[in-house]
Amino acid sequence: MKTTATLVALLLFAMIGWKSAKAATSEENRNERTVLLEWTPIGLHPSTLLVSPALGGSGMVGLGVYLGKNWLIGVEYGANNYKFTSSSTESNTATVGTVTGTNTTNVDIDATGNFTNMGASVRWFPGTNSFNVGLALNQRNWDVNLLGNVTDTVTGRDSVTGLRSTAMASVPLNVKLQSEATVASLILGNQWMTDFGMVIGLDWVVLSAATSSSTKSSVNQDAYNLLSPSDKVTFDKSLKDAEDFLNLASGFPGLLVLSFGFAF
Repeated sequence: MKTTATLVALLLFAMIGWKSAKAATSEENRNERTVLLEWTPIGLHPSTLLVSPALGGSGMVGLGVYLGKNWLIGVEYGANNYKFTSSSTESNTATVGTVTGTNTTNVDIDATGNFTNMGASVRWFPGTNSFNVGLALNQRNWDVNLLGNVTDTVTGRDSVTGLRSTAMASVPLNVKLQSEATVASLILGNQWMTDFGMVIGLDWVVLSAATSSSTKSSVNQDAYNLLSPSDKVTFDKSLKDAEDFLNLASGFPGLLVLSFGFAF
């Protein structure tokens, strides 16, 4: 029984070794393929993570063309939508109409954000089996809308009647934030291709820098004027932090970006 099991194991190893010997290299397989369909679902890279299926996104979907065994050119696209809500309350002394007293400011926000990442790339396989050097240029855009209400409620004494009273003022809040960044990247990675066309890619390092970026923001003034002085400071800082984050995330470098595909 033991001898039979040993022979079976040796036979399996021999078959695997024979198939490996017969298998073509990734370089040879690239030379036999023209079109690559690719999907990048994950990586230690903000712009990849932002569209990751793990966060509800599409992943990066790519279409490439092999120009022989040494070159690959391609385009890619990915997108995701985000939603979040927030609420804050602060009290101070204020006047609404003829009523002066304790003012409670409530800010309720429903926010939506859309992130898109599209780009073009070229990869060079310098006479190697799978190692490649890539250059990419991507356009990464954010479109964020914050909708809500700012409500001031003042409970105090009416200066005309002398009676205690409550006055309330409420206006809608509408904040828009748009960010656009053009990002250039240098990529070092490997791409393996099987005989039947399955492709696995791993970009070890993605070195990126924004070549240009711009951010626009707007807020309806009526709602902004209802904010207390401290709330205005907090709001302005939050808006600036959001602008800085969007620009930073768009051009941040990455590691270990994994992709799968099929070439034919």
